[in-house]
Amino acid sequence: MTAGAALSTAGTASASSTSEFVNQNSNRCLAIDMAKEYQVLGILWNCNHNPDQQWHAEMKADDGNGAYYEIKNGYGQCLGTWQGSTDNGTNIVGWDCNGNPDQLWFIDKVSSDPRYSNLRSYAAWKNDSGNKCVGALNGNTGNETPVILWDCNDNRDQHWMRVA
Repeated sequence: MTAGAALSTAGTASASSTSEFVNQNSNRCLAIDMAKEYQVLGILWNCNHNPDQQWHAEMKADDGNGAYYEIKNGYGQCLGTWQGSTDNGTNIVGWDCNGNPDQLWFIDKVSSDPRYSNLRSYAAWKNDSGNKCVGALNGNTGNETPVILWDCNDNRDQHWMRVA
């Protein structure tokens, strides 16, 4: 994978864009664990182009505070948080799309390296819970590392590159 293969993020996440979200820290993809019973938990996994790693970002609105997106995988699952929670440590999940705020995301370019973006929770921002971003549990890098919501901190485990 090369930087040239990366898609721009915030301004170009359109209804026609489908890509993998590759983590800067681990070089693994944001995936939904399809091997488990409930097939909903977000994990890091070797990039393999499977439908659970193919994400389609559709802009839902721009309310003057930035555009926010529904992010859906190839199985039609929307990226969200477990039970709609915005608490630190909440598991990221793939779930039936329901229009709830926990399934809406800002896609913000990382200032230190604009090839990468943060996936920042619209629900946390709306509920005054602060800025919460999608990242790897404890910054771990291995396959099956849970992907969680945590205070945005500009660590590499919260940086994601969109790769077609």
